[in-house]
Amino acid sequence: MPITVSLLTFAMACVLAQFPRATGAAKASDWRGSFLLASAIWGALVVLFSEGLGLVDALNRTWLTVCWSMALILFAGLAWRQGSLWAAWKALPRWRFPLQGAERWLALGLAVIAVALFLVAWVSPPNNVDSQLYHMARVVHWAQNQNLDHYATAYEHQLLKPIWSELAILNLRVLWGNDRPAGLVQWFSMAGSLVGVSAIAALLGASPLAQLVAAAFAISIPMGVLQSTSTQNDYVVGFWVSCLAYWVVLSRKRELTKLEFSALAMSVGVGMLTKGTFYVYAIPFLAWYFWPRVLKPGLKTVVVEGVVLTLFVGALNAGFWARNVGTYGGPFGTSEWLQRNLWIRISPSTSLPEGVGTAGEGVLATAEGDSTPSAGGDSDGIVTKLSKRLTTGLARLAAQNLTFPGDSINAWLRRTSAGFPAAFGEQYDPLFVAGAWNHEDLAGNPLHLLLIPLSLALLVIHRRRAGVATSVFLYASMVLGCYALLPIIIGHSISVWGIRYQLPFFVIWAPIAGLAISGFRARWLGRSAAALLILAAVPWVLLNKTRPIIVPIHASSDPTCDPYCVEIGGVFRQPQVDTLFAGWREIKDDLIFSVDAIKSSSCSNVGLKIDSHEWEYAIWWLLDAPQSGVRIETLLTYPHLESLIDPLFRPCAILCTTCGGSERADGLEKIAQYGFYSVYTGEGYSPDSDD
Repeated sequence: MPITVSLLTFAMACVLAQFPRATGAAKASDWRGSFLLASAIWGALVVLFSEGLGLVDALNRTWLTVCWSMALILFAGLAWRQGSLWAAWKALPRWRFPLQGAERWLALGLAVIAVALFLVAWVSPPNNVDSQLYHMARVVHWAQNQNLDHYATAYEHQLLKPIWSELAILNLRVLWGNDRPAGLVQWFSMAGSLVGVSAIAALLGASPLAQLVAAAFAISIPMGVLQSTSTQNDYVVGFWVSCLAYWVVLSRKRELTKLEFSALAMSVGVGMLTKGTFYVYAIPFLAWYFWPRVLKPGLKTVVVEGVVLTLFVGALNAGFWARNVGTYGGPFGTSEWLQRNLWIRISPSTSLPEGVGTAGEGVLATAEGDSTPSAGGDSDGIVTKLSKRLTTGLARLAAQNLTFPGDSINAWLRRTSAGFPAAFGEQYDPLFVAGAWNHEDLAGNPLHLLLIPLSLALLVIHRRRAGVATSVFLYASMVLGCYALLPIIIGHSISVWGIRYQLPFFVIWAPIAGLAISGFRARWLGRSAAALLILAAVPWVLLNKTRPIIVPIHASSDPTCDPYCVEIGGVFRQPQVDTLFAGWREIKDDLIFSVDAIKSSSCSNVGLKIDSHEWEYAIWWLLDAPQSGVRIETLLTYPHLESLIDPLFRPCAILCTTCGGSERADGLEKIAQYGFYSVYTGEGYSPDSDD
């Protein structure tokens, strides 16, 4: 199948990175670095192919296959010419698994969890709220339009949010033929992060066992386990941050080659194209990379690298920025939108709208009980506000992780936090609710939060006894710096949705957790730590709230079953449509009946008049669009996007949630009403004639 060409291209890039100029002997380097380098190349190619083909409306299966095939032929030719293929073949018999005895069983435990999550991602249709609203909705629009141009939509996140994760999904989806591999982008990011954090741990001096502990720490992060099977993008950010961190740490050991620095630059560019939170994590690590180089005599190398980095970042983000500039006047959307998401105002004269920001995203800083500092004004006041924001922000960030299955524990935590208004702020509404612990948007990481100060303390102890490299503490400082910047830069990071933005932080802390056990001579401690972390991941693997492997059976539905009885199967046994609506079961029947009414009309041009909170992607999924030949377009959009409505599109069916009780919509007759979904069909489409 065409998708294998893309995967083989990645594999060939790995071979080239591992044996760049082979002489028949294995290259003396960590294969994990080659994996990360190949990932950066593959990520850049996703952007290059998608943007390039989109310019000529050729972003389809045929031309994507051609592009990936050309890349594969090019890489295979280079590998053949340099002897890389022969070197890789000869190196295979000499490859040995670095772990022995009990540690192999621990590695097997990691593999079991990874495989289980892979299978869940493979069989589950995308059912996350943000995926329904914009992650997957934009993917199917692009697949239908065969380009990345902006289009009319009821939810602007589809246009102005960074796009790399969805571009990767688009490539896999188009090459495969449907959305089956959509969840694999986040899953690969999880698997790639295990490679990245273990490689970073090795650079920092960790033993193979400690590297295994680092991987166990990363794979057991509850939020990570839950997100690794979805089509969100926080784990993708975590992966690109781990790539950046690897190259920076490697640069402290030796000078990077030109190809390695290019990989660093590509990681930054692709990370910026993935999500705005990447910027926060990139700042400390880029500062760590460039600052020592600035202090060296002569700035030529720094200037050249700065220019190269800028060129890579600009080239990879140019298309996305240009489209946003054309529609909104700025590369990241309007200044108003930015100020709803950033805490520090861009302009002191710009007023912020009150209340809550856009759907699924955060509460404004001004609505959190804080006074937002402007670009001007009293510097002492700004420092005071920043200090307050930092202390209360860190307290809230940490508290977000304290979610437990038990109602009594959560109730006690809520009462306790209310007694410390100075620490959490006057208007703090904590997320201590039982339903949050296994939900991918809200789950905390209590065990991993506890392990952060514990592992830091252990490193201090080990430094006094056995010595720990200064680079370890510098790395830990960079990671903690990322965490401190979250509440300072991102306004809604301290809202309930901000827990997702902490996932990259926990991922890149994993090497520190692994190194914390390196100072102990007793290997059983490291093995026990890895085993406990692997076991700790099991509840989140099995009991994902929207994609469970095990589903509890209510006692009333099965008189032979006690309240703790469970059904093995979950996503593997229930129909996919049930998994699709796991996050909003109330609309399932109404939307299915509405789509069935459209299908019965044999209409292939469907117009949508829906609100911004509607699950748009579910409509595409039920109609099997666009691969079924059904074309879907949004008819009701924002005033500044109305020019993007295709004037030649004439729907013969309209699905409407904003039409109220109207019997006609745009000249079409209502044929069905299910809940708040109205279905109109006919051949007399006339925009706004009956609204």
